[in-house]
Amino acid sequence: MNRLQNFYRFEYLGSSENVPDPDLPHNRHSFRQLEELFYTLYPRPEENSYDVMLTQKRMEEDYFSKPQGRLGLVSSSDTDLILRDTRKSVEKYFAFLIVDVLGWIQFNAEHDADEEDVGCLFDGCYDSRSTIVLSLNECIICNNCVDNLKRMSISNEQLEAITEVLSWVKRPPMSSYFKWALSISLLFVGAGFVLTSVYTDIGIVALGASGWVVTIIDRPWPILER
Repeated sequence: MNRLQNFYRFEYLGSSENVPDPDLPHNRHSFRQLEELFYTLYPRPEENSYDVMLTQKRMEEDYFSKPQGRLGLVSSSDTDLILRDTRKSVEKYFAFLIVDVLGWIQFNAEHDADEEDVGCLFDGCYDSRSTIVLSLNECIICNNCVDNLKRMSISNEQLEAITEVLSWVKRPPMSSYFKWALSISLLFVGAGFVLTSVYTDIGIVALGASGWVVTIIDRPWPILER
């Protein structure tokens, strides 16, 4: 997110466990309750134009993110399946939604709800929570939304910075590259042993291991992702 520091000054304000009991059924917190909590804990700095609150709590109507005035709310509640299906780390998930909600707050950016979701950053994801999987995998800003942002006078530099964040989010986990490199190495070693009739048994084992490595599910490895 350092790429966006030219346009937003990110400052970590702190965290708190003093979240009140949910004020809505099904263990959900209303947007208003979370907004009041944020500005109670961190009184509104006048020099800030926008604020972002990250929470693990389930938000009203199961939203992933929501602009609330000048505050952007982002929740990681009930996203285990989404992170598994997209092979994204929670850091990439938050980065994606922070850029999304800041676009909403600053530019009123929203993909036309009457159009089919295409994997755009500003797709609505209203009909089904699973539609965010498409957006996390595609990580694009559709032409219509680009035109809308330009009408709202976004600079080319800021648009490029947002695109770079999306490119990072879209990039497969480093473990994926490691997996394929290991598989290809085993494939060549195994084929070499078999074709030269040297250590044939080891070659067969290496060939089998190469195929087994390919079937390993990609998961973000925190050490490799840093």
